[in-house]
Amino acid sequence: MSDDPKPIQPSTPKPVESPPSSRRLRSFKEISSPKAGLVVFALVFAVIGAYLLLRSFAANPPITELGFDSEAFSCGGQRLQIDKTFSLSYGACHDQIAQEVQFLAAHNVRLIRIWPVVSQFFVHEPRGTGDISYDVFDPKRLAPLDEFLAQLKQKNMKAIITLNTSGLTTCQGDDQVNFSWKILVNPTKHSQYLAGLTAFMAHYKNNGVIKSYDLMNEVNLVVGALLRDSWDKCDLPSTDINTRQKLLLALFQEIYAQAKQVDNKHPLTYSFATNASANINNGINLPALYGSMQDYYDIHSYVLEPNCDTIPKCAAAPKTEGNNTKDPKDWYDKTFAALQFPPINKPSFITGETGINEDVGSYDMDGNPCSLPIMKNLQPMNDFCQQAYLDTAAQFIAKANARGIGLIFFHGAWAHNTYIYVNYDSQGKPTGFSVTKAAQRIFNYNKAFYDTNPSKL
Repeated sequence: MSDDPKPIQPSTPKPVESPPSSRRLRSFKEISSPKAGLVVFALVFAVIGAYLLLRSFAANPPITELGFDSEAFSCGGQRLQIDKTFSLSYGACHDQIAQEVQFLAAHNVRLIRIWPVVSQFFVHEPRGTGDISYDVFDPKRLAPLDEFLAQLKQKNMKAIITLNTSGLTTCQGDDQVNFSWKILVNPTKHSQYLAGLTAFMAHYKNNGVIKSYDLMNEVNLVVGALLRDSWDKCDLPSTDINTRQKLLLALFQEIYAQAKQVDNKHPLTYSFATNASANINNGINLPALYGSMQDYYDIHSYVLEPNCDTIPKCAAAPKTEGNNTKDPKDWYDKTFAALQFPPINKPSFITGETGINEDVGSYDMDGNPCSLPIMKNLQPMNDFCQQAYLDTAAQFIAKANARGIGLIFFHGAWAHNTYIYVNYDSQGKPTGFSVTKAAQRIFNYNKAFYDTNPSKL
């Protein structure tokens, strides 16, 4: 198989469902080098696809904007660490990141979700492998992110920014840069973190490129882990579960209040993982717990690959109540519906991550994985896998419009081969970009969407 994948021809997309007016929610405001004939052939299909979408939009105006969750950019043939992208890695990878942004803009993508973990701008360098410490905030350390946001502005793009995340693997070193739970019990670190966070928020309070902030990615997963075994793993004082929950909710409320005090222009939220409905069904009232610190809902939507029960490895994969959602219809009927009840029913609802559930995995009929992390000489998905991601994306787009969702982000741009990614040779040198059928579907939709809704540009 050639190291230079051929361009992928998009299939003709299906019209989106027409959203019922009573359910509408407020919306948030190839560089490949294969043979020229194949490039022209693919472009013709893209133009035809966009034209057909535009015709369908004339009868059913769309209300859902599409973006990509660029959790991690790529550089040198590998995924960039999110807690170093706009600090330690930016100098060496500046040009590559700029090309990735330019590629998105050239293909009608105007919205991205990025993860510039806030602690990287005031953590003490060099970082150790053990406990970290914070420096006094220096706005000069924001120069890389300033430049990146200026690039987005130039391309007429906007971003939702995720400020904290937590893998809870070791609670040491870089884990603490993602978020240090020691601020629960260390008064000095607590005050230093809040000082750095609020200085960051104040710096960008008038920045129009930023649409909103996610203060903690998938907060319900993080809290669930801490209420179980991760509390001890993070070397926090022994206490009962109820006390742990009170401490965590108080901290999140304080972060929200202080961020809002210095920046009341940008909406804030704590995003929920795709298992939110399972939490609610098990008696954990997420809207009541977090509603006072969410200006809008951001809940992540992942489903099984199509026909999972007929694909041996997918059918055999372990599944739990939180990761066994069959398809986009099933997800919206369960998870979306679970959050739509009083007294807290947010006027805006987005899905900051959307796609096939990688905890279960996606496979072809021979058991080969569909989704692969970015690497040197990465081969494209086969037709079976591409069709699975295309069908899932098309269903999510249709259901989001039918439910009146303002904005959805497809997860995995650049860090995986599921949508768009950079081709690298064996030396880690970029040689072009690859686009899957699902990504081409999204590009076509966006072109037709913005042609129909020029005020969104």
